[in-house]
Amino acid sequence: MTSIQANVNLGNQMVVDCIPAAARTLHESACSFWSRSASYQRSLTLLKLMYWFITFDDAIDNSSRMSSDPTEAESYCALFLDIVFRHGRKSTKTRPELLKEAKHKYSSSEVLPLRLGAEWWEDVKRDAMPISQQARFEAAATEYVMAQVQTVRWNEQLALKGKAPSLPDYITVRRVAVGAPLCIVASEYDLGIDLDIDILLDPLVQALQAAVSDHVAWINDILSFPKELRLGEVLNLVCLLPIHKSINDTI
Repeated sequence: MTSIQANVNLGNQMVVDCIPAAARTLHESACSFWSRSASYQRSLTLLKLMYWFITFDDAIDNSSRMSSDPTEAESYCALFLDIVFRHGRKSTKTRPELLKEAKHKYSSSEVLPLRLGAEWWEDVKRDAMPISQQARFEAAATEYVMAQVQTVRWNEQLALKGKAPSLPDYITVRRVAVGAPLCIVASEYDLGIDLDIDILLDPLVQALQAAVSDHVAWINDILSFPKELRLGEVLNLVCLLPIHKSINDTI
């Protein structure tokens, strides 16, 4: 057994050992968090958003053409933004028309996040999410979606040229791609909080949000590392750190 395989096996066992405790902690945290929700309907909308995260991520990762082709991924993400937020690429067409066209091009699992996105966006507007919060929610969702395109682009560069992104670039995009900034805005909505713009622009608050997002992203990278290594995926903080350390040592 190679040392790499031994590390993978050890990592897998650590993840398996942690699942029961992690599941209990997640369940307790979710119950504690949603017990403070401003309304039952908002909690349901947030659960729909969580389900959308899973389906959207799977739609890109599990599609052979989108997971390896930035152009295909960008086309799909642009369509999502057209359908949900009416970003204007095909603004003359209605949402039902765009969804109907999507059914002819994409599989049912790829159409599902397009439909779910439109549903939770209409839910939050119907439930009187403040206009300023709607703007931040849309901006965060747009950044999240386009961060997936950048991730696909980096994977293509790694596969074709063996070129890894710089560590600062990876960290900046990863904190968005993990979805934490969007979840922060969604949490404000769920709890009935509408933060003043002066608070949102405070450097300390912005640094805190970045730190929270980095924490979520890095934990995600660490826990998913064994599975991604088995699949030959190296766009992960665990892989990038030694790569850049080796480069710096050489310089």
